[in-house]
Amino acid sequence: MRAWEIAYNLYSNAKPRILSEEDQTWTALKAVSKFYDNSISLDWASNVPGSGAPERIMVAAVQALENRGYEIKDAYELLDKGTKAHAEGDFISLHKISAELRNNFLNATKNEKSDYWNYKGYENFGDYAKNANFPKSEKVDTNTEKFKDQTKAAWLSQIIGAAMGTMVEGYTSKNLYEAFGEVTEYLREPNTFNDDITFELAFLDAFKEKGYNITSKDIALAWVGLIPAGWSAEEFALRNIRAGLMPPESGTFNNPFNEWIGA
Repeated sequence: MRAWEIAYNLYSNAKPRILSEEDQTWTALKAVSKFYDNSISLDWASNVPGSGAPERIMVAAVQALENRGYEIKDAYELLDKGTKAHAEGDFISLHKISAELRNNFLNATKNEKSDYWNYKGYENFGDYAKNANFPKSEKVDTNTEKFKDQTKAAWLSQIIGAAMGTMVEGYTSKNLYEAFGEVTEYLREPNTFNDDITFELAFLDAFKEKGYNITSKDIALAWVGLIPAGWSAEEFALRNIRAGLMPPESGTFNNPFNEWIGA
């Protein structure tokens, strides 16, 4: 059935009726509006889940672009205005300021004096491979007990590390030492609520289905199917995938954090 046929059947079978005020569903938009207000609020002031460290995504976005050798028009004026609007709970202004600042991200100009441009960047793996010296590959039997044990050990190691890291993420080493001294063990009962592990579990889910034929598109679809939201680089990538952009463009388009690990 063609799209026009689906639409025709939908509308031709709809029987008119007068809705009561309760049935008109306009009030449902209040929840939608609240969702977007909460979402934009997190961009301006939030705390790292797991550790409670303060963070400001909009400030981080400006910093990320400046680190990549760009200048953003009116960045600091808009940051000041946005901070004030957020503190006052003025979401009308905050949405406007956020949109303007993000537009300036898209139109950031190259800072020719930045050291960033002294480094060679690669747009794709093929170009990188031409200039890299890789060690000789070795055959690995993935069916041996040794390989399985090593794989399990690798996963356990990173889960253990992530469980430790999520307790203290976002604080300086100086402040951590002043608060806890020399850290030699978990500072609280560990858990595995960690966004980094979440993305890897999504990969495993896709790998379970596709095996060694897995593609970046398969992983992207696993992301949007299993992960409702991300942060900084990952969040922008998720938004792009939901809008139909697949890797590698999903990690780079309109993403001020596109050189962070999650993109």
